[in-house]
Amino acid sequence: MASFIRGDHYIYFADGTTSQIADKRKFTDEAGVTKWRFLVWPSRKQKVKYNLAKDDFYDSNNDIVMREFKAYNVVIIENNPGCTRIWVFTDFNGHDTDLTTREAYLSQIVDYLEKEVKSLRTTVAALHEQLHMERTNQLQAMEDKVAIVKSARKAAGRTGAEGEDGAPEDSMGGGQG
Repeated sequence: MASFIRGDHYIYFADGTTSQIADKRKFTDEAGVTKWRFLVWPSRKQKVKYNLAKDDFYDSNNDIVMREFKAYNVVIIENNPGCTRIWVFTDFNGHDTDLTTREAYLSQIVDYLEKEVKSLRTTVAALHEQLHMERTNQLQAMEDKVAIVKSARKAAGRTGAEGEDGAPEDSMGGGQG
């Protein structure tokens, strides 16, 4: 007989059934999908519910069956030599359950929100760039206006040392008066 892990090792399925784990392996299939392969001793409920006597992967001599699940449907809660607890979000045969359907729905929402956040970040970055350009253009326009005023004053014979009323300012910084 093959060597199996010993101890208190169980998988809890989203269909409400439980199996004791004989062996477990994580692997990547030919398509590049990461999966878990389990050899389990099925419960009586699983044997009846899933008609394991006709299952190609059921070894009736050892009362053991092999199951594979995509890694994202497997959550390892505890993984010690003496005790393992695993949640599988599908049923015993790997079919969707209310949990996987809900998870798929929530995943779609998360994907949509991640795209929205990315779009909003792109928009914010573009607006920041536009604001920077507007500020730069406004500053340049102000500098150009100052240069035009200085040039006009110079052409009119004013050096910029006169006060607002055109009268020369005294050395104390005040106007005449």
